[in-house]
Amino acid sequence: MNKNIKLASKFTIEDYEQMEKDLNKEGIANFVFKRLSERYLVPLESVNPPKLRHGFALMANACLLIETYESFIKGWKDTAAKERHPFDSFFKREEGFKDFKYEGRNFYKDVRCGILHQGETKGGWKITRKEDAPIFNRSEKTINASKFFEELRVSLESYRELLINSEWDDLIWENCRKKISFIIENCE
Repeated sequence: MNKNIKLASKFTIEDYEQMEKDLNKEGIANFVFKRLSERYLVPLESVNPPKLRHGFALMANACLLIETYESFIKGWKDTAAKERHPFDSFFKREEGFKDFKYEGRNFYKDVRCGILHQGETKGGWKITRKEDAPIFNRSEKTINASKFFEELRVSLESYRELLINSEWDDLIWENCRKKISFIIENCE
């Protein structure tokens, strides 16, 4: 296998393997953060002016990021056959998404699948970017894509800190390393 394959812009397979050998928690945590943020957050955050960031593009990337992030948390190879489970666990765990705590199934079906498969939400869900709108208005089934996206960055930063502050043999690290091994396996 080519050890120079980049797993993130500044991290190769060889870099990761050396960090793992050195038990370099901070280095690996920064690598995971870099991989996820540069693929899902940075491309849309760099759109200027921010009013040009379309809510559907924000939410499509958000859905992809949630599934990928949950794969790291759970140590999953992929999310195939997991259906709404990544969204259920994400919304129940992440403080910034507490308003969605009981919406995993509907969010998966009507927002995630709607946007990613039909390019539209279903079931009466709406996407907004209005500054004064809350992250979620349950009665109107409206999601503020800008605030949702901002909270994803907070979740990702919290995950990086959790990795840095956890013990190497904790489940959070075991699952993270398992996911990274699946990523490397996919490079072959």
